Amino acid sequence: MNPYLRDKYGDRLRTIGIEVPITTTTGGTYYLPDDAILRGKEIVGAFIMGNPNDNANSPTGRPLASNNAVYSSFLTIKEDNDNVLESHPLSDFLQTAEDRSYRILNQCNINPQRSTIQVTNTSLISAGESFYLTFVYLV
Repeated sequence: MNPYLRDKYGDRLRTIGIEVPITTTTGGTYYLPDDAILRGKEIVGAFIMGNPNDNANSPTGRPLASNNAVYSSFLTIKEDNDNVLESHPLSDFLQTAEDRSYRILNQCNINPQRSTIQVTNTSLISAGESFYLTFVYLV
């Protein structure tokens, strides 16, 4: 856990993983699933698990999208109906062997089911893969 966040928020910090399945490569927009735990929480950090060798899986066993796909994707987070993070490069949240940190955010009242990942090069993804994001939130 980031020492700054730990010092600032202490035992109010929690994490939750969100799997965003790629069901089709048509369109390239994938909605985060609704999550009762995350809905309405203040998000203070996030990261996405890397897949540099194209051999990693999500907790459900689905193959993860490649790092190249992550570099061609953008995250939009909505609070109510407003974009509070718009078309932000998903690669900014990517954990690598050189960088195991996560990005600090300050978003309130996230609406997961209205938030999206937009893949601009759908030739880099396949149906059946997933993105796997971890959010750090406050209770």
